[in-house]
Amino acid sequence: MLYTFASPDHQADGIRLFLRLEDALAASRQDQRIRGVAVHYDGLLHRLIPLLASSRAWTAPASNQGDGSVITREPIPAVLFLDANVQTACAG
Repeated sequence: MLYTFASPDHQADGIRLFLRLEDALAASRQDQRIRGVAVHYDGLLHRLIPLLASSRAWTAPASNQGDGSVITREPIPAVLFLDANVQTACAG
């Protein structure tokens, strides 16, 4: 699972996803929501791969930023975003 500040309804031209929750927390503002995304970054193929069987047909190119995050310019299907605020779930 990767982590992002983006929401399924508001995906900008580039979506930044963090490989580790700790990196997302370090980069976030205090009031910023962190969402889990059910994808895996394949570093050899430079692609996001869905973890859900229902979305196996979708993949997207992604570039490793070298800071614990990757960026994709492709929209991520809403079904891959987890509903929970990961930051709140970890705090409580």
